[in-house]
Amino acid sequence: MHELSHIILGHPPKPPLLEDSCRNFDPLMEKEANELGFTLLVPKLAALHAIEGFGHLIAAGRFFGVSQDLLRYRIRITNANGWAKNRARKQSATQFT
Repeated sequence: MHELSHIILGHPPKPPLLEDSCRNFDPLMEKEANELGFTLLVPKLAALHAIEGFGHLIAAGRFFGVSQDLLRYRIRITNANGWAKNRARKQSATQFT
């Protein structure tokens, strides 16, 4: 997904090494590609589903085919825990009305 993200973001292709054999690396482009790649692998709704639909994040990570670190990152960055708590609170409030 990282490499696809470079293409989606329109990053120009570059040779992997410079003439002096140093790596051809643009930190901003790499960060953008990482973030988009992570988002493509675990969109916000998938992060919410990981919280609400699985007994444990290990099972969710296996289902989505991602590492536990990536899944935890996406849950944190999307605030999926807060979203799930709000949804549970709203659902319990409607049960009593």
